[in-house]
Amino acid sequence: MSDILSRIVFLGGSTERVSVRMRCIQIAKAIGCDYVTDVKSLEQVPWDKTIFVCVKPNLSDGNLEDLASRGSIIWDIHDFTPPKGMVSQYIASSATAATEYELLSPVSIIPHHHCNHTEIPNTAVCRRAVWIGRPYWQPDFGSLPIESYDSKHMLENEVAAIYRQTGIGINVRAEHVGSEDNNTRFHVLLNGGGKLINCMGFGIPSISSEEPAYREHGEQCTLFTENNDIHDLIEELSLNDTLYEELRCKSFERGRNYHIDRITPLYNKLFEQIDDSKL
Repeated sequence: MSDILSRIVFLGGSTERVSVRMRCIQIAKAIGCDYVTDVKSLEQVPWDKTIFVCVKPNLSDGNLEDLASRGSIIWDIHDFTPPKGMVSQYIASSATAATEYELLSPVSIIPHHHCNHTEIPNTAVCRRAVWIGRPYWQPDFGSLPIESYDSKHMLENEVAAIYRQTGIGINVRAEHVGSEDNNTRFHVLLNGGGKLINCMGFGIPSISSEEPAYREHGEQCTLFTENNDIHDLIEELSLNDTLYEELRCKSFERGRNYHIDRITPLYNKLFEQIDDSKL
C-alpha cells in the first residue's frame, strides 16, 4: 500500500473553491499522499507520480490527455461534468452521480466528509438561520431572517466557525440556466450534498431542496422543500422544540458516518484495488 501511496498525487483545490480544497487537501493529508493545489500547468505535477486524483483541477483537455499517457486519472466528480475518454476511474459522491458515468468507466461512491473534526455537536440554544456558499447560487430570501456568507476565499476553519454558530442550516440554491457546467440541473444532478453533510456533522437541523444527494445522505435529518418556500419551515424549526431536538439528534448521529476518519478508508480501499496494468 505504501508503494501505491507514493505514486499518487491529488490535483485540485484553490483559494476560490473551499469545498474542493477540503475534499482534496484534507483527504490527501489523511491518507498520506502528495497534493498540488491551484494546478494550472503540467509543470506543477511531479514526474514521479503515476496516479492522478483530479478534484476540479484547472487543466485543459490536452493537459489531461498528457497525464493519461503518464499514468492513470481518477476523476472526482464534483458539481461539474467530468471529462470522458481519458479517465480510468470515477469517484462520485452519490449514487445518482455514479449512474450517470458508470457505463464510461468504473465508479466508486465516496461521500464528502464534514468539517466538524471535534465531533462535538452544536447546542440547541442557537436558532440562527444561515446560508453559506457562492453568491451566484444564493436565492433571493427577501425579508426572511437568514444570514448569508460568501464562502469564496474562506479557509476550512472559517467555514467550520460559521457552522458552529448556525442553528438552522439553509441548503437551497437559486435557479440558473446557462452552460452545461454552470446551470442548476447539472449542479443538482452532480451535487455531493456537502452543505447538508456539514450540517449533519454539527447536529444542525436544516431545510434542504429536493436534490438526489440530500435525499440519499440526509433522509430524516432535514426538512425538504420542493420550491424553496422556506418561511414556514424556518418558523417551525424556531418554535417547535420537539421537532428541532429530533432532527438535531438524528443529524448528529448520522453525521458520524461522514467524519473524515470514516471517509479515508474508502479511498484506501479504492487504491488497494488499483492495478496499473488494468487501469
